[in-house]
Amino acid sequence: MPTFIKSEKMSIAERGLVDILTSVRRPDGYCMICVDFTAAEAFRKARIAQTGVPITLFDMTIRALAMACRSREEFRTLLKGYKRFQSPTLDIGCSIASGKTIAPVIVFENAPVLSLEEIHQQRIEMTKNTLAEQDAKLKELENSTRFMLNFLRRRAIGRYMAKPHHRKRLSGTISITAIEMNDMEWMCPSHMSGSLQVGMGGIIKRPRVIEDGQGCRVEARLCAFVTFMIDQRVVHPMRSMRAARRFKRLLERPERLV
Repeated sequence: MPTFIKSEKMSIAERGLVDILTSVRRPDGYCMICVDFTAAEAFRKARIAQTGVPITLFDMTIRALAMACRSREEFRTLLKGYKRFQSPTLDIGCSIASGKTIAPVIVFENAPVLSLEEIHQQRIEMTKNTLAEQDAKLKELENSTRFMLNFLRRRAIGRYMAKPHHRKRLSGTISITAIEMNDMEWMCPSHMSGSLQVGMGGIIKRPRVIEDGQGCRVEARLCAFVTFMIDQRVVHPMRSMRAARRFKRLLERPERLV
């Protein structure tokens, strides 16, 4: 029986995308928390009735991340060699679902100043535009690297991605990826270009211990596992944990999001 049943070469565009990911540094610090979205879901429904804008739990998650990280300059910092480059704004990159090899990214510039409704409207508009332009951008990448030898293409892409202003434009100073599948417990992307990468699994009902004045009880609550991954050259693990706790509190007390 053959070891492999098929072998095929990647297209030029796919090679370029692989080189982009290869040139981007892996995270080296992890923190995972479980967030209770029960109050957030009730708040979301009330907010929709009040404003008429169909915000989602993911919109609320982006808003919570922006608020949790806005006061820390390390989340606005990108590294190149031995130099730190601090951005005046906290920009959040967000991966969007796509059938391509690598999911495209939309960027919320100066995310902390955006309201829930503005985040929702920008997300819908940017996602639509990005998906419409995706094939053209892949074609452009293929044309620009078609005649490069593999090692030259890797070197050129590595130099391009090493520049902080390019990484900020393409994926923000921090980023978030969510897999909206009910059976996805949690997920952890293998690459990052900023100082923080947040990964979130499915938001589903899970058993939780609720403690009140009468003791403890177990309830089925709407929850998700969220992973904070940091570049420890830029972010101290304790500061990442504090940001994760703020993020959790904001979603579990969602009235603070407005």
